Amino acid sequence: MLVKIGYTNCHLEITVHFTNNNPESYTSVIIVKSVLFWLMGLLACLTILTHVAQVSGITFKVYAYTALFLMLVMPLLVWIFFHEQYKKVTRYDPKTLLFLVIICLGGAFLASFFNSGATKISTDLFYYVPNAVYHLQNPDSPMDFAIHFIETGSEPFTSYFVATSVPFEYTQAVIAYFLNIDYLSAYFLFSPALLGCLIPIALYYLICQFVDPKLAVVGALFTVAIVLLLGETSRTPGTWSFPNIYSGKVFFISIGIPLFAAATVNSFRTASPSDWALTFAATTAMVGATSSTMAILPPLAVVLVVACAAVSGGEYKTFIKNLFLYSCSLSYLIVYTLVAFFNLHSDVGTNSPISEDFPVTFLGHAGFFFEKSGPATALVLIVSTVLALLMTSGKVRKFTLVWVVATIVLFLNPIVAPLLIKYLTTPNIYWRLFYIYPLPLLLGLTGAKLFEYAGRFSKPVQLGFISVTFFILFISHFVPFTTSVLYLRTEFAWPRYKMPPASQRVALAVIAVTPPGPMLAPLPLGGIVAMLSAKYPQMRVFNEAEKVWFGERGLRTEIDNRICASEFVNGDKPDCFPEFQALLGYTNLRSVVIAKSATLDSKVSSALNENGFTNRREIDDLLLVYWK
Repeated sequence: MLVKIGYTNCHLEITVHFTNNNPESYTSVIIVKSVLFWLMGLLACLTILTHVAQVSGITFKVYAYTALFLMLVMPLLVWIFFHEQYKKVTRYDPKTLLFLVIICLGGAFLASFFNSGATKISTDLFYYVPNAVYHLQNPDSPMDFAIHFIETGSEPFTSYFVATSVPFEYTQAVIAYFLNIDYLSAYFLFSPALLGCLIPIALYYLICQFVDPKLAVVGALFTVAIVLLLGETSRTPGTWSFPNIYSGKVFFISIGIPLFAAATVNSFRTASPSDWALTFAATTAMVGATSSTMAILPPLAVVLVVACAAVSGGEYKTFIKNLFLYSCSLSYLIVYTLVAFFNLHSDVGTNSPISEDFPVTFLGHAGFFFEKSGPATALVLIVSTVLALLMTSGKVRKFTLVWVVATIVLFLNPIVAPLLIKYLTTPNIYWRLFYIYPLPLLLGLTGAKLFEYAGRFSKPVQLGFISVTFFILFISHFVPFTTSVLYLRTEFAWPRYKMPPASQRVALAVIAVTPPGPMLAPLPLGGIVAMLSAKYPQMRVFNEAEKVWFGERGLRTEIDNRICASEFVNGDKPDCFPEFQALLGYTNLRSVVIAKSATLDSKVSSALNENGFTNRREIDDLLLVYWK
């Protein structure tokens, strides 16, 4: 490793090379870095803008036009930071760039492909989407932190980051506003294609910090190919990539973490303004993607700083100065975390309804990541760790080893896990700390080094080795015991909203005939209606967040009764008729969607009529809607 300290272009340059050539001397690397800065910088600006808009109460229309202005000026900011770096490019690698473009197009196809077959919908979306839909459909309404999709009968609930739309969702509302499309088209169709492109780009940018770009692009492809096989549970890397990239938390895991790691390495490598800006942009953009950033990025930053210190070459005074600059790039995350801490809901800790179904032990959370019946992720993690450490050398091996060891010792072990779960992450978040383990980098280095090793042989042998490797990876998706994410989908069709088509049709039919106003509906229909239209505040969309919000007002019994009534109209709990009958007397309730099977008892029809629900429409063979 070469360590060079000096002053260049009026900024401190601390060069820590893991490769013989500076990565940023390659055309492909600078172009990728510029693209990432453009997108992350834009998302960072929109994150800050969203928070300012919510605090100040400006209207969504003003917010949207301000966001459009930022979109237009962002290329200028990219030029300011990168035009000098383009002049310093000495190595032109168009083949690498072309190969990367092909992989990115493949990523866009994969992300869209997984939207073509959905048999269920994530109930998290019942919380994340509706507020953004509300402001899109009411552009003159002031931006705020109010919960607009739950009927309260009084002041709406307030949530700053728990179970509500965050800047990631509001950014897509801006896209929908100017493209004149409905919100879910932007959310499920437009954004996944774009974000699917970014997964290979982020992986490439991370891997090329440690190997030459030609090897890095192969490593990125190899990583994608392996990750697609890791779909044995709903929380393994394959699932938390292309199939669910529309979600802000998956965007953070699959793109944000590799990009943040690469930006951190580069920050300690050069300390240039562009690298500081990219780190700040990536960090701030991830704050806008998911609130779990507050619990995941600081531990990741710690292990990366430890790894960078291990390869700093003994220049600790310079390292400390660079560490200070790096810490400044995390400033928005730090401020946001402090603000969130002082505005935290009183009931989101270990005993919260949000966390009640999650374990509080290390092994319990490891079970989310490693499925006993199909331990593909565990095997890949072990094998890639061993191979990457064996096939690398020098500072690359040292950095990778320290990253692995620091992650395990500081965060991923049975001793510290209970403390972290209690005081840092809460039970519903801790399992995501497994994603700070450098699996993408280990896979990328393994693939790159295998390709480099194959290059030592004749062309026919090299081609045969590569062909056999990717043929094995390809057929692994179709063998009987596969854990491929391809089995998360059930049909092939044009990309569409990622929800069961029948549920979508029923929800649209309900919206078409029902007058606006608070609605009582069964799961998942109520949540889907809230995602499609802001005109129908729901009595209940799911369970956990409502229990927190109502509980804070001392109304836990009321939400329990609402949940019971919602189960009754689904035909599931006939013994909940008293709760259903009581809720019909709720002053603001305007409509009820109920299963036909639940209306077979004459007392149900009588209760509806007595409370003014005299209008009736048949939705399909199973459902009826009544309204006043």
